Amino acid sequence: MFDSSYKDEGFSAFKKIKTVNHRLFNVTPPHFVDRLPDPVDKIIYWKASVLRAFLFHFSLCILHDVLEPEYFEHFVSFVKAISILNSSSVSPGDIEISSSLLTQFVRFQILYGKRHMTHNIHMLLHVSANVDYLAPLWVTNCFKFEVMNGRVTQLVHGTRYAGIQVCSNLSVVTRLPLMVHNLNNPHVKDFCDQLRYKGLSLRVSEKISDNTLCVGELADLSIKDDWIVHEFSQIVSNPNANSLKIFNRLYMDKMLYVSSTYSRGKRISSYVKYSVGNSLEIGNIVHFVRFSPGSENPQYFAVVQRLQTSLPFQTNNVTISHVHQIHYPYVAIDVIPIIKLHTVLFKTDVSDAVYVSEPLNHFELE
Repeated sequence: MFDSSYKDEGFSAFKKIKTVNHRLFNVTPPHFVDRLPDPVDKIIYWKASVLRAFLFHFSLCILHDVLEPEYFEHFVSFVKAISILNSSSVSPGDIEISSSLLTQFVRFQILYGKRHMTHNIHMLLHVSANVDYLAPLWVTNCFKFEVMNGRVTQLVHGTRYAGIQVCSNLSVVTRLPLMVHNLNNPHVKDFCDQLRYKGLSLRVSEKISDNTLCVGELADLSIKDDWIVHEFSQIVSNPNANSLKIFNRLYMDKMLYVSSTYSRGKRISSYVKYSVGNSLEIGNIVHFVRFSPGSENPQYFAVVQRLQTSLPFQTNNVTISHVHQIHYPYVAIDVIPIIKLHTVLFKTDVSDAVYVSEPLNHFELE
């Protein structure tokens, strides 16, 4: 598609490489994504995790007006099928739908010619059956083993008896969580927890619960934040500036949420999916707030701009349901307990359009 060897073919996007690269450069993934994509003309050097993120979260947003309509619709069927098979759970109905979509996609030679109808393309016909026999794709991929290979090499600190070193150090590492859990001294336990989160490079200001941390400075409200007091008056009694403090980052369930007012770095983790009442919404976190009503335990909230969205990628028989287009301005302000936050979304800007994409499962984050 981007290979200069096929620049005269109908499926080629070679002439639009600059456009694609510009859009890739402006991709702003969440903080849990380690690698940003390189230019598309270096796609043969992309890591598998980058290709995965591109396929599920960025490709449709970037390529929708780059590919000719028949080629884009063909690609949409592939994205939909693999997205279904990589979901948290896959039903028999999902298997049937994905199998049908992959059968359509594998009629590859109609658009791309017989010479591109490779063995790998044919093998896609068996992916749905493998998921039916085994489990969703995230269960059977090898990414976790790649990570473990790196961790195992870190257990070797000398040039001799590497096997014994790995065995001995691995025994210590696997026993540490239980040893920390059984500690009686709370100060020692807190110190061990700090070491545990050291690799995250986060400055923890408060531990909200075992899996939830307040990150960074807790700040007083300024004059321009008076509207926050007004919003809180709708849900709690007698809020005032002294009982409210704001912070920008929250680490919860192994995911970092970052408010839109925190502008450091290229990554964006402020777009979220959350629940209000019985409905699921998409929004942009403006602030995190700690509410301390006198002597009672503090409560923690997220102040979120609720956004209007649509599903932009729909063909005759396929709707991509995990990618949404944002339509500004925001429609409401929601003040929600932090436990109502479900997940961080991937954000992609393309020209004047803004898209967000939901993670397909909670088990395969970078």
